[in-house]
Amino acid sequence: MKSRLKNIISALKERMLAEDSYERSMRQVLARKPFLKADRRYISREEAHFRPGLR
Repeated sequence: MKSRLKNIISALKERMLAEDSYERSMRQVLARKPFLKADRRYISREEAHFRPGLR
């Protein structure tokens, strides 16, 4: 019973560390300012992926 409990605790600790790491990374990414300083709109996903020069 004790070894099973230790395994469960170990798995929970790993999961919590992974979730903390993910949340920390997301906060860092979302805190960055936009890298483009254009007054015009950004191109859409379709425009970005289906440009003639890319195919």
